[in-house]
Amino acid sequence: MKIGRLNAPDSGLAYTLTTWRVGGKIVCAPDEVQDGIMKWNWKTTMQTGVELQFCFEKPVFAASVALSLGADTRLTKAEVLTRDGDDRVVGVYRAESISDQERRIPGSFGGDIEITAAVTARCWVVRLFPTLTGELALPEPAFYGADFEKPVLYPTPAGITLGDGKLPLEALCAASCADDHADSTAALSYLRERLLEQWQLPSHDGSCVQIAHDEDVPFDGYRLEVGREGVKLAASTRLGLLYGVERLLELVDNGGVPFCTIDDKPYKKMRGFHIGLPPREEIPLFKKLLKVLLIPYHYNQIIIEFAGGMRFDRHPEISEAWLEGNRRSQAGEIPDFPHGSFNAGGKLLEKDEVRDFCDYARDLGFELIPEVQSCGHVQYITYAHPDIAETDESVTERKLDTRDADQPPSTYYHHSYCPSNPKSYEIIYDIIDEIVEVVRPQRFVHMGHDEIYQVGLCPRCKDIPHDQLYEKHVCAMHDYLAKKGLRMMIWADMLQPTEKKYKTSPAIARLPRDIVLLDFIWYFHFDLDMEDHLLPYGYEVMMGNLYSSHYPRFERRMAKDNMIGGQVSTWVRFEEYSLGKKGKLYDLMYTSEMLWSDTYDHRVREVYADILKKRIPVCRDRLHNLLHITRRYQPLLLPETPARVPLALREACEEVPSMMLTPRRLVGDLNVSVGGRADALRFVHTTLYSHASVAESLRPATTNQLEIGTYTVCYDDGTEEVISVEYDSIVRCGDKRWGMARPEPFYRHQGYVCTWMVDPILETKTEAGDDLTLLSYEWINPHPDKLIRSIVCRENDSTAAGLVLCGVSRVNFVK
Repeated sequence: MKIGRLNAPDSGLAYTLTTWRVGGKIVCAPDEVQDGIMKWNWKTTMQTGVELQFCFEKPVFAASVALSLGADTRLTKAEVLTRDGDDRVVGVYRAESISDQERRIPGSFGGDIEITAAVTARCWVVRLFPTLTGELALPEPAFYGADFEKPVLYPTPAGITLGDGKLPLEALCAASCADDHADSTAALSYLRERLLEQWQLPSHDGSCVQIAHDEDVPFDGYRLEVGREGVKLAASTRLGLLYGVERLLELVDNGGVPFCTIDDKPYKKMRGFHIGLPPREEIPLFKKLLKVLLIPYHYNQIIIEFAGGMRFDRHPEISEAWLEGNRRSQAGEIPDFPHGSFNAGGKLLEKDEVRDFCDYARDLGFELIPEVQSCGHVQYITYAHPDIAETDESVTERKLDTRDADQPPSTYYHHSYCPSNPKSYEIIYDIIDEIVEVVRPQRFVHMGHDEIYQVGLCPRCKDIPHDQLYEKHVCAMHDYLAKKGLRMMIWADMLQPTEKKYKTSPAIARLPRDIVLLDFIWYFHFDLDMEDHLLPYGYEVMMGNLYSSHYPRFERRMAKDNMIGGQVSTWVRFEEYSLGKKGKLYDLMYTSEMLWSDTYDHRVREVYADILKKRIPVCRDRLHNLLHITRRYQPLLLPETPARVPLALREACEEVPSMMLTPRRLVGDLNVSVGGRADALRFVHTTLYSHASVAESLRPATTNQLEIGTYTVCYDDGTEEVISVEYDSIVRCGDKRWGMARPEPFYRHQGYVCTWMVDPILETKTEAGDDLTLLSYEWINPHPDKLIRSIVCRENDSTAAGLVLCGVSRVNFVK
């Protein structure tokens, strides 16, 4: 598969370029071509405009088209069209008005323009409408996308050579180890488990697949050879072997594995997933996600924040206070307990429970890194020990503009402990000891140290410079861990010179250089390369909270020396609903390409989205043990409603007649007759307008804020199940592409919505080139044996989103 610039000389894709006047009938050659720049005089183009027609040898998926306009080029509009039959606008750039352009200084026009297309076609047209005040000058527009030639592999391997022929899928069942290394044995067991899960194929000892440990293979990389003699898989780490197993299974197509050789290795050595302690009932989900997402998408580190979510034997008062504080918070008696729901759901895990899932992850090859919040974010300690809190009565509650700042926790709680109080160290050392004993980290402990809002306030500290207080505490933690043979990670915001409020950045010159710094406040400074404030001191830097929806200039920044990787952070309760709703699982899948492949290109974002939208339904089915069922759909008749829907939406529904899509805007109750049993119900819906939903909170927004409607399933026995139609969870405005990032800084913690729980069942364009998407949501029926009489569908009075139900189907699972 080719991903990148499709009309590059080395792309291997043949194409022709013809230039016309707009309309495609009259040739309009450039008046001049110099150093690859095509130029048209204003008298040539006049106000009719120019078309650049690209015809590729085969259909290609164009994610975006990039234009680099000359300094004197002024456009009123640019369009991208497909011309496979009738002209169809698929992307539009609308420039500033002519009157606004006239006010600008000559020579300050032009610049780079990127137009999103996200469709497949063979013949493409770039249509340009210049003004009469300057020449039209630009090099050949760049088409970025993919040809989707099989095999489609993700994340992209470092190198692959395809041969002629296939190995039958069944041949993979005869497998054995080429050595007696424990990693080889673990990989063989994993292969057998995956073959049984994916295709219900039992395995046996044989020589067709040979698995070997090989120290010559790069760290976490693997070498995979598939040929007539069988399969050879080698790696130097356990995870490398498991990545190779997943890649082998990913290659399966039409009952066989194509002959090939893959030499793969990671772009970045540290590829982390940052979570809070999973609640007790979600530990099975944690274990499943390791195999469903983290191994297939080539992650190698799991960073787990603890706070007070595990029982501390040396400090039972902390554990009791944690339970009490979370109980009162959830009852509404006191403000949200900081990081309460994020860690163990506000409950308390026993050490054996934590040890069990940590051992499970370690046995698969993952590196476990516990996060022990220290100095700041220590309300889990100070709630039980207010005597060590860094306090001052002058500290008051502040509400910040969360478009460019994270809201601090309530001052009801003491955010920091005193770094000059010996008791603070006694307690944090005890906590470190207990967590390290349970987790048994291989190399690192993450010691927090971020957002220390209260520092230098108490009588012990008020006369000591803040950077010295910070340095003292960081060095003490570093030295304590070093005695255990462990290195330290910390968040880097307190060391950034841009954060004047902290007064701690001078300490960066005096800290041990083997500390790994995680920069996360990059999302408050999109215009700056924040790592440049850290790297010159010799530190290794990871991108903390690496949100692929927002991180700017990734390719250039991550290529710098000592940029060692990144971590995808969740900051929500560990459960499928919250992780899916906030876009964290999609982000995890998308970011894998950024950290694994050195060929990542942000200009083909829609290519990656197109790959992932085909994979997410399979991942969901793996999580829910539904891989081996066939879905049978029975569309239901939707009654007429008095409210009309836009013509474009009605025409879009007609594109898929087999689904019987008949858009109905919900005004009042819409009663859909069912009259049968169902294992699930499929709703196809959209909204006409956006809904103002709440974002940016560790604690989920209330239903009243997100819910725009309900689908009430009425059973024949008189019972009901109410489906909450939550905006940005299972439905979204139809003018938003599936997988489209929300780039505004306000949405940094949930840049992707409506990705995990819904599928784009229809993606098309309006006549004006705008996106039109219908989403499909499958609701699993908790009472499949009951007869469903009807479904009552309504939009809430509190919203003006314009909920449109386009189709409902009864779904039956056939094994």
